[in-house]
Amino acid sequence: MWKQNHRVKSDVLRNYSDWLSYKEVVTLSLETLSLPSEKEEVKASKRGRPTADMLKCTEYLRSGQKINVEHKLQLTMVDGKVCNALSQTSSAKCYICQAKSKEMNDIDKCLQKAVHKEHYEFGLSPLHSYIRFFEYFIHVSYRLDIKKWQIRSAEDKTQFMEKKIQVRNKFRSEMGLIVDMPKTGGSGTSNDGNTARRFFNNAGLASQITGVDEELILRCAALLQAMSSGYKINADKFKQFALETAKGLVEKYPWFYLPPSVHKILVHGSEVIESAIISIGELSEEAAEAKNKDIKSSGT
Repeated sequence: MWKQNHRVKSDVLRNYSDWLSYKEVVTLSLETLSLPSEKEEVKASKRGRPTADMLKCTEYLRSGQKINVEHKLQLTMVDGKVCNALSQTSSAKCYICQAKSKEMNDIDKCLQKAVHKEHYEFGLSPLHSYIRFFEYFIHVSYRLDIKKWQIRSAEDKTQFMEKKIQVRNKFRSEMGLIVDMPKTGGSGTSNDGNTARRFFNNAGLASQITGVDEELILRCAALLQAMSSGYKINADKFKQFALETAKGLVEKYPWFYLPPSVHKILVHGSEVIESAIISIGELSEEAAEAKNKDIKSSGT
């Protein structure tokens, strides 16, 4: 999805009625941009991205004075795959600071890395963030007995699978959730936004099932709820709370590296929030995701 950022080159808009008239003329004057429905690949994402010269400057006459409105296009309502495609970054790296998986638990080092500020416009993908944090906690849970990020030996693999089955069965019997099960047709897993929200809304039971620290689940839930609220967020307080949470996760589970999607929110979330043209919750990719069924049914 694309947002227009309008810069008004006049001080004529002094009252509410002027603002209403301005909104009407801008809405009527914007041309429709058609984007192709294609898979989220590098070439397709780049080819489908409109540029500023596709929109003409809007001229509006009010009270004998002319207002010129320029339109700036920003890609904001996207998920991680599109962000990685446009930034040409591996999914195992952070597309903002280029930190690799094995560097992400070193919070101080990540904070010192140079960042690509032009990628702040991609937003934080609130819907997928719920899912990624949820998957982070359940994958930590599967490894609590062996305390290893990579599962290589036969003994570790057996122990890992036993724990995984145990945790999935508990989720189903105690919370009625089908967790981490592949969908028919190969279209991902059963881990969706509703499952993730129920996990964070019942942190106490989720902690008992997974064995993960309840306070850390609650802290992540607070960050996710703030991001999805649609309200303006205090970026400084968000940054302090997020960094404390990141350091808590790393201290508690040093053997499991933070995933790039979790790292992005905990380390870079405040800067992305501060640079957003509106509240970060209003830039959710949920509306775009709701069209997936329609796109599949159309045969594209």
